[in-house]
Amino acid sequence: MTPLVLCALLSPEIEVLLEEWDVAAARQALASRPRDERTAYLEGLVLLYRGEYQAAVDSMDASGRVDREPDGAMHRRIAAAAAEITGAFVREPSPAGHFELRASPADKLLLPYAGEALEAARQALFSELGFVAPERIPVDIYPRPDDLARVSTLTADEIRNSGTIALCKWNRLMLVTPRALLRGYAWMDSLVHEYVHYVVSRLTRNRVPIWLHEGIARRLEARYRLGPGEREPLPPAQAHLLFSALKANALIPLARMHPSMAKLPTQRDTSLAFAQVQTLVEHLEERAGRSALRALLERIRDGEDAAVAVENVVREPMERFLSSWRRALAERARPTGPRPLELVFRDPDAKGDRVERDPTATKEGRHERLGGLLRARGRVRAAAIEYEKAIGATRSPGPFLLAKTAQTHLEAGAAAPALGRARTALRFYPELAGPNVTAGQAALALGDFAGARAFLLAALRTSPFDARVHCGLQQVHEQAGDPEASRERDLCRQLAR
Repeated sequence: MTPLVLCALLSPEIEVLLEEWDVAAARQALASRPRDERTAYLEGLVLLYRGEYQAAVDSMDASGRVDREPDGAMHRRIAAAAAEITGAFVREPSPAGHFELRASPADKLLLPYAGEALEAARQALFSELGFVAPERIPVDIYPRPDDLARVSTLTADEIRNSGTIALCKWNRLMLVTPRALLRGYAWMDSLVHEYVHYVVSRLTRNRVPIWLHEGIARRLEARYRLGPGEREPLPPAQAHLLFSALKANALIPLARMHPSMAKLPTQRDTSLAFAQVQTLVEHLEERAGRSALRALLERIRDGEDAAVAVENVVREPMERFLSSWRRALAERARPTGPRPLELVFRDPDAKGDRVERDPTATKEGRHERLGGLLRARGRVRAAAIEYEKAIGATRSPGPFLLAKTAQTHLEAGAAAPALGRARTALRFYPELAGPNVTAGQAALALGDFAGARAFLLAALRTSPFDARVHCGLQQVHEQAGDPEASRERDLCRQLAR
């Protein structure tokens, strides 16, 4: 066989392997390929998938084939942007070495927590789905949402409109730092969410439709911190959104979620779509058992169409399965709660951060405003009284009023009322860092170290740059004699400066 014929046979194989993210096999196939211009381009593509961005650019440029390859210009653009952005990043392997973590110096403190979460997720998902990657996975944490746009096919507007802050693409995990958002966000669960996507993609050779991909990722994103079979329920506000859309016959069709949730026009649409697919996958497990996801993915891996695979696993036609899911939702107790909170990105050009505030043109607002003035002057007991009056003046106090009231009680030395008000805010918005921090500090003051640990870890998963989180965790770990106390002590001192 001539080198030219061998070249023609090997190129499609390498491209298919990369589409399936089997980078190790692609490298092996590339080693057998004759040296030519296209080999240099394919080497660049493999380097991109390995997270070696500058080497990828150099190899693609040396090939002289970027403009002649399908998506060549896009791949070169992404590699060049990633090389520029990550050039000065700090690099650190995860504890067991299965992930290569990179972040800016300002985000360095995220790396140990990210590595621990991903290693825990790797073990948990091996138990659930039976797959672990044989090679180290690149993980990039970007300083700004615009950076995520530069290293992907999303636009900055799509990222902000949909609230997309993490991606799994080209064999790597990508995340925006929680520093880029006013209230932070569930960055640790989001990172594991993307790792679930990675596992599903590798396990099925990238053959899973987006609704199922996202549903499985939502179902398993908290598995690293939960026991087998445990579920992270929908936040109450998101459950209320789902119920309202169901009642109004305004659910988002599964086809509209393709090719990406990030293409949905608003954060509300994205939140609703995620609620739909999470409950769909939960319904699938209820109908077919805990092993259903593994069996489903194995069927798709072996070439079965995803819809046919679902039908075979649940043993009923797809339309009947979807109808039974809608009936099951309708039969649930009607959830109560306000709307889901949107992610608020920081404006780097603004002189100060604009925070969401409750209305002030009401009796509630007047008491709240007076409470704020008193608190600013150090009269925290009087401020707490005014905040309580504001709460009493409305049937549905907002989470930020509740959070301020809880923190003010804590500042006044009243730990029990502080814990009570923080818990009320968390009842509807368990993802908010502020009430979790206050609840953790109040629990410490009351001598409840186990409760404090749970609240502070929840805050860490959302707002890891808050000194109070690490100072509180230092106390928790010291009381338990845990070695993590040293790390938390250092971060407490560093962030409190």
